[in-house]
Amino acid sequence: MNNFPTGTVTFLFTDIEGSTKIARAHRDALESLRMRHHEILQGAIEANQGYVFQIVGDEFCAVFDTASNALKAAVSAQKMLHGENWNPAPIRVRMGIHTGAAQVGDVTDVSGGYTGYGALARASRIMSAGHGGQVLLSGASAELVRSDLPEGVGLRDLRKHRLKGLLNLEHLWQVEAAGIAGEFPPLKTLNIGRKKEIAQVKEKLKTPWIIGGIIGVVAVLAAIFWPKTPPVVPAEEPTITATMITITETPIPTETESSLVSTSTATTLPATATSLPKTTIDAHEAEMVLIPAGSFLMGSDDGEDDEGSLHKVTLGDFYIDKYEVTNAQYEECVDDGSISACELPSNRRDYLNSEHSDHPVVFVNWDMAAAYCEWRGARLPTEAEWEKAARGTETDNYPWGDSKLDAKKLNFCDLNCTNAWQDKTINDKYTTTSPVGNYENGVTKSGIYDLAGNVWEWVNDWYVADYYTSKAITDPPGPETGIYRVLRGGSWFNEEEDIRVYNRYELNPVTSNNQIGFRCAMDVPAE
Repeated sequence: MNNFPTGTVTFLFTDIEGSTKIARAHRDALESLRMRHHEILQGAIEANQGYVFQIVGDEFCAVFDTASNALKAAVSAQKMLHGENWNPAPIRVRMGIHTGAAQVGDVTDVSGGYTGYGALARASRIMSAGHGGQVLLSGASAELVRSDLPEGVGLRDLRKHRLKGLLNLEHLWQVEAAGIAGEFPPLKTLNIGRKKEIAQVKEKLKTPWIIGGIIGVVAVLAAIFWPKTPPVVPAEEPTITATMITITETPIPTETESSLVSTSTATTLPATATSLPKTTIDAHEAEMVLIPAGSFLMGSDDGEDDEGSLHKVTLGDFYIDKYEVTNAQYEECVDDGSISACELPSNRRDYLNSEHSDHPVVFVNWDMAAAYCEWRGARLPTEAEWEKAARGTETDNYPWGDSKLDAKKLNFCDLNCTNAWQDKTINDKYTTTSPVGNYENGVTKSGIYDLAGNVWEWVNDWYVADYYTSKAITDPPGPETGIYRVLRGGSWFNEEEDIRVYNRYELNPVTSNNQIGFRCAMDVPAE
């Protein structure tokens, strides 16, 4: 039996920043760099009574009896990493520390795992929010170490942040100590992306501070740093058992894989000619649009870590719904009764409102969406299919191209939205959902509506953060297993950052709310 601690424990998660780029640029030196990195991390963890329970590629997952020991291990490791003469490429490691409840199952050697997914997920998300050389602590861990900090170690208050995929805000603290880096860009949390407001603050800071100016700056700062609400709001975080013991190594990308990542200025890939009809009406009178076989560039080099990098994906022909599934359409499946999972939405206010019959159905979880598509003889689209339908063969940010957002293109958080991030320059006339197909100027070149805004759309895939760099690039079906499913497209509740065609959001598949809907896809019938 191993000696992994249980109960209230502290997790330390670490990861090399930009490891994929290092692997591509310095393939011959990669192994020696990784070995030295592993030696430093393993030594610092063990010297402070910690246990490494998982290594996945360059990510270390360690557990400690106390938050103090986890902090000491992180500081020690960062000092050694910072002082190391890395050649030919610098190794910068981001670290996240969180204290929470977790138990070890019936494990022997390296088989089995921790239960208490909430604590594990929060530690991972805290780590992912940081930058290479940075150590971040959760509020729970900071509270435990604040009164007993090692000599020369301090904590900087980074305020509360919304971590992707987690419901509750997290109060984050940055560890500061001599011998490690101290200044970093803004955290990679859902509080970022407020470029307009930041520019306003900077401009105000250039002018003399008179009373009116001070008030203006304070107001803008409040708009920036007020905690950003997540795209979707589950009722509560799920309690899930996760296996966290298996030790694996992420394979280094081959030359073939690397060559498929776009580094040129070309933005268009040719579509494959097809003789299939451009539109079709299925047996339930749902209109579907053909997405011809061919290649496109998926992801982004400028988005969040799980959105990149830009890479080539090839898909066969498929059809996808021209519109999001409406209340009226979903009601047909419920009334039919042949598919038991076509259940009534969990909140029926809009569903039962005849004035909203042409609005997208909401309050449907992943199983309900999948069941409806099955009833129609269709299925949920894959992530790759959804994104190709949204962006075509271009690398635009939005379904209509790259032109700015306006009230004729989409339904998102405008002046009718009460959120702190609302865009008051736009009035789309809807406080929540709008009728499907309402925005002619937001249609794709293929003629598909509402792929940005209105409601988030379930897709078939399980969520994996590094899926783009580790899975197939021809007709990718998505991971075989997972904990979260993927949502795409943003909703009426969200701002510009969330409605980009490459934005990904993961959520427990049992979740439903007034921001989540879906559309169906269908394979081309065999001749």
